[in-house]
Amino acid sequence: MDSLVSLIRCLISSQTCPGIHEEIQNHSQNAATAMRTAKEDMEVQLNNAHSQAVELTEKHEQMESEKMENLSSNDQLNLWMIFYQDSEKAAKKMGDTAQEHLDELMKQQKKVAKDEKWHSIARNIALVFLPFSNLMAGIIAAIFQTSLYIAQSAALELQGAIQHQKAKVFEYKEKCDLYDKKKKETQKKMEENKRKIEWIEEEIKKLSGKQENFGDQINDLRNHVQLLGDLLKKVEELELELSDEPDYAEALEVLKKIVTLWQKEKGQKLLNLLGDRVKKNLKDLKDAIQKLDTNDTVNTDV
Repeated sequence: MDSLVSLIRCLISSQTCPGIHEEIQNHSQNAATAMRTAKEDMEVQLNNAHSQAVELTEKHEQMESEKMENLSSNDQLNLWMIFYQDSEKAAKKMGDTAQEHLDELMKQQKKVAKDEKWHSIARNIALVFLPFSNLMAGIIAAIFQTSLYIAQSAALELQGAIQHQKAKVFEYKEKCDLYDKKKKETQKKMEENKRKIEWIEEEIKKLSGKQENFGDQINDLRNHVQLLGDLLKKVEELELELSDEPDYAEALEVLKKIVTLWQKEKGQKLLNLLGDRVKKNLKDLKDAIQKLDTNDTVNTDV
């Protein structure tokens, strides 16, 4: 824009200084070079924004994938939790039944021990009277001995059954403890997954906001590149009008078209981006064009 302002000032001066054409040409060439550079720089920004947008999209997809993995993991963990709960319930029920059987066996053991003790005492009493009545005492002693033997055998069997039942009770208790431990581990994993899912959802919200901003930014940059391309065409047209056989009147018309492009919506947005200096240059350019229009004369002599 600096070169265009200098150029139109030279056009104004050409009315009183016809030999200024070479300087006008230099300004037009500089304007074309500056506009070309500006367009290339804006294209670089657009490409960078595109690359960042692609990265954001890939990261968004990755986060969505991680979220789905954690949700799927929690679904599986929930199934395991149900399995452990049901298994613990079944093991507890079987353990309670085993404990009831053990309690019953313990009662029987006490009864058998009492019977065994009684038969032992009775046999011993019979043995005491054996010298006084050999036959009768012998028969009685034999009966009590047999009963004692039966009681002792029953006691041994009961002891074996009790040991076996104790092992069953212990086994079911271990299973209950194991399932309870598994439940706690599973619950911990589910809570970790839940926290991770919540964190991922927050990150996805942030990414969505950034993507929306990048979408607007890319749209603006695309419009800026398009505008700079249109401006470049006009500046190159201006350069052509001021080449070997200059036509200052046509050059002035081209400058008016350049101002018109800046005044459109896309031009206003780019002006806001470029700042006050470019806005001032545009104002100076418009004022100079108005001055030339008021004078209604441009020297075409070179």
